[in-house]
Amino acid sequence: MAYGAGGLKFWVGQVPEPASRSLVKHTSKTRPGTLRIRKLREQDILTCAKLVAAIPLWQRYRYDELRCARDLRAALKRRDRLTVALWEGTIAGLAWVLPQGGFGRIPYLKLLGVRTEARNLGVGAALLRAAEREGDLLLLVSDFNRRAQRFYAAMDYRRIGSIPDLVLPGVTEIILLKRAAAAIASSHRPRRVRRAVGLPAAARSRAR
Repeated sequence: MAYGAGGLKFWVGQVPEPASRSLVKHTSKTRPGTLRIRKLREQDILTCAKLVAAIPLWQRYRYDELRCARDLRAALKRRDRLTVALWEGTIAGLAWVLPQGGFGRIPYLKLLGVRTEARNLGVGAALLRAAEREGDLLLLVSDFNRRAQRFYAAMDYRRIGSIPDLVLPGVTEIILLKRAAAAIASSHRPRRVRRAVGLPAAARSRAR
């Protein structure tokens, strides 16, 4: 969902290799269908950078693996709010929040990305709910990204403005905002988590 120099987008990630149909092997630390949110660690950076770089939207914004890895390391040092979602112990998504990135006053969701194999499992919604715990949340979404707009509308975000040509010529970034009261209300909604088909072995990053 959101990426790049000032721009924030949402998209479901894709990995270069074909998705595996076999279930991920379980360890004593994981259970079938387990979805867990935790803080990003230094050893997660390369995996997360590959995840983001494989997303078609970020490719359109020319946000590659090296740049993403560099930015995540700097964000970790700045103590930005970086969280990852683990599905059966494997990193399936990433959220990056700048604590005062919204006009220097409120948190700004800079990046939210989910792997294709984790689509429709509630990963993006879980990451977004975690990002909303600190109060109001601001983000940008591209005018052509209809899927993201529907997602955020379902999560109670409202449009408060737009900025033409902010990151790419001819593309308008739509400004969305969710107030803390709305975030608290939506956090009490029942969640449905679907069964996964498993993520590629090459993409695994086990939680420790």
